[in-house]
Amino acid sequence: MVDPFKYKVIRDATCGLIGLSETELKIINLPIFQRLRRIHQNGFLSMTFPSATHTRFSHSLGVLYYANLMCKQINKDKEILKDNEIRIIRLAALLHDMGHSPFSHTLENVSKSFLPETIIQTTSEKEYKPKEDYLKVLNIDLVKDIIRIHKDKTRNIKEIFGHELVGSMIIENHPEINSILEKEFKSDFEASKFKIQRTICGDIDDGIYMGILHSELDADKCDYLKRDSLSAGVKYGFYEFEHIIENMEVDSKEREIVFKYKALKSIEYFMFARYFLYNQIFYHKTNLGFNWLAEKSYQALLKANKFVNPKELIESMDKKDFSIFEVYDDYNFLACCRELYKTLKTKKKLSKEEEFDVNILRKTIYREPLKPVLICETFIDSSVLKPTPSNPLYTILNDFLEHEITKMAKETKIPKEWIITDLGFDVLVTKIPTKLPLKSLHLPPPKIQEEQEIRIFYDNPQNSKPIGEINSSIIMPLANIHLNGKFLFTKDDTYKNYIVGYISKNKSSLKEFIIE
Repeated sequence: MVDPFKYKVIRDATCGLIGLSETELKIINLPIFQRLRRIHQNGFLSMTFPSATHTRFSHSLGVLYYANLMCKQINKDKEILKDNEIRIIRLAALLHDMGHSPFSHTLENVSKSFLPETIIQTTSEKEYKPKEDYLKVLNIDLVKDIIRIHKDKTRNIKEIFGHELVGSMIIENHPEINSILEKEFKSDFEASKFKIQRTICGDIDDGIYMGILHSELDADKCDYLKRDSLSAGVKYGFYEFEHIIENMEVDSKEREIVFKYKALKSIEYFMFARYFLYNQIFYHKTNLGFNWLAEKSYQALLKANKFVNPKELIESMDKKDFSIFEVYDDYNFLACCRELYKTLKTKKKLSKEEEFDVNILRKTIYREPLKPVLICETFIDSSVLKPTPSNPLYTILNDFLEHEITKMAKETKIPKEWIITDLGFDVLVTKIPTKLPLKSLHLPPPKIQEEQEIRIFYDNPQNSKPIGEINSSIIMPLANIHLNGKFLFTKDDTYKNYIVGYISKNKSSLKEFIIE
């Protein structure tokens, strides 16, 4: 019997041979999917790690590959997943990143900033004044459909501009994708499409679907840990997938994925691999600096009306016109940056804001990194009532960044916009929700996504526990431990020397945080 999932086989540097069905190949060949070839997987990471030029296109194929291996393992002894379910899971894996902005997550935060978290602002959001024009996006028919489909996901309305919900919008309204899916699923088309959308967004009420595509050990992470490590030239993301997958089973009572105890150490290694990849690669100081520059460049383009804004994208998709989205990519973004930079450079007189934009655009286009001045890292236990940084000087640095920037800018004559204090990171070994929002340390709550936890069992899959509750697991004492990092960046070496001089004179206790 011919394997329908090997209608076409593609070679891949990370996964080897990836089989595709005829339906999957048709979707891949659409211009809207081919666009992912022009979306870098890790944003501006290649500015720091030159070989990290891989794209969301190859990653999407890789996620399909790992999702398929998980489906096979689940059906190893008996048919738990029906053929239709496997096709849904594979298509959700393939399409899961189709809604990404240029440079992936880098520009997504800017898009989200145009909307408040809720329509009725809370006290903590009182200083936020969303543009009324952007709130009109909630009246667009396509957005209303997405809110209906993803009721829980859209409680935070910022997520309307997130890549998962944008991907769901594409699936909802793209004529060719709908035509292909209708031929694939026939009378079950609407229900199957709904499940694909919910699986992509992580709000489907099915533990197996969630385990494969929205868990702490899902197909997405299985691919990007290896792919991103390989492309960046580091070893952090290499783990024992075969051993983990061999010990994966299903709790038939709860219908969720669980793992045998014998795979515990391999799973721990997987979780630490992710921790180190974020800590050493994604949160590398140079990469954080370029992400900031890219966000500011995007804001400059939107102010000058030189690049499509997220509201215009959704309005065009509502009309089933995807021609704008098909060129909403990295190449177009950089071309628009160069065009605006050239326009501003030819002006005889620039405003203060335009001078800032010129510098931002030049640094983004010609790879001129920001200069890191200070960095402080500390571990924080968020399970206690009053979290205390493991590094006592962290609080001093935090207070300095909160209260002395204006004074330092005045004394050093550095423009305040070039004393950059809003860059940092918060990374965990496991994403277990914390009850305390860490307000006493002026820290944001850790970003908790809708992810299914990893569960371990000894002898009976129906008696599993979260990995953070396994006494013999290193994850247990680390479950609520965050590594939090604070940075101070500036424009160039001249400004850095001024800031270092100010700190040496006025805050000698912080000298150990200075980056040479």
